[in-house]
Amino acid sequence: MPVRCSDNAGASIYSFDLSRPEWDALATENKFRRHLHMPCCNAAVSLKRSRRGTPFFAHVRRGECTTAPETEEHMLLKRLIVESARRDGWNAVPEVQGTSPIGDWRADVLAIKDARKVAVEVQWSSQTATMTLERQERYRAGGVEGVWLIRQPGFPISRDLPAVVLGGKLPELTALLPADEEASARHRSEPEHWLQVLPIDEFLNALFGGRFWFGPAIGTPASVHLLGGLHYCYRCGAEGTVVSYVNLVTEHDRCWFSLRELGKVEAVWPEFNALLISAKEPIRFAYRTTKRGERYLCNECIHCGAFTGQNYIQGLIGRVAVIDAVISPAWRKAACRHAITFPVGEFTL
Repeated sequence: MPVRCSDNAGASIYSFDLSRPEWDALATENKFRRHLHMPCCNAAVSLKRSRRGTPFFAHVRRGECTTAPETEEHMLLKRLIVESARRDGWNAVPEVQGTSPIGDWRADVLAIKDARKVAVEVQWSSQTATMTLERQERYRAGGVEGVWLIRQPGFPISRDLPAVVLGGKLPELTALLPADEEASARHRSEPEHWLQVLPIDEFLNALFGGRFWFGPAIGTPASVHLLGGLHYCYRCGAEGTVVSYVNLVTEHDRCWFSLRELGKVEAVWPEFNALLISAKEPIRFAYRTTKRGERYLCNECIHCGAFTGQNYIQGLIGRVAVIDAVISPAWRKAACRHAITFPVGEFTL
């Protein structure tokens, strides 16, 4: 159900921009002038309404046009996306085609604000994760940020693929933010699989208002969960507490690191060490260097200074301590390497 057509002068006309009298007047004019055309194939246009009364443009004769038909949900979402973007000061138009060095793209909605270009894609029909990533790469190569509203869950969650799952039914569609990549269609009614479930208009307002991002936002309250257990030092034989994993938890994120992974972001080390000192935990860490010159973070015996590598303690996953923290630029950098989802927050980065 396309929402855009073109007139003889090449100007675009959008169905949701017209009032009912304007729509009826345009339909009458087109019956006599036949001046409207489909932008996909230049076929003649018929003005119609869906069973719910939503206006849309249709081919008089489809002919050889390969444009896939759309559901009413798809058409409604395009209108909601455009309206939400425009309210936040974006120049938004539906059904835009473009090109990149690696192939052409066609966005359900393209929103532009200052130097940013954001394509919002409604994927109502089934599509493989591989195809989704390929289409996302075409957007990226064309200088466009792609955001996906996908009916079928199971897509890879990463910084490179901002996406949410579409839930609910007309007129109450929702945006579901998955807690993990294992969330599937059968889990739509199971809250534990979703970090957030929002009305679709609320999500779109967050998207265009700058409150949809990958990983935790700076200033967010967090807790640092230290996981590990008791371990005997190989050198002095003393028993001490070691940490094998660190779990950074905020309201909408949880990031799981091995100690070695966390140590790769050295900027976080001074803050991490300060948290341990303030909490008065009998734990000590230090950086070591491998024979290949790679620096890594490891446990250090508080009695004799001997170090314990990750391989010897990775089976220890008991809770050692929970320390309150606040997401800083360094913690955010570390978290964005391992963040699970794109949360919607209450402030703009």
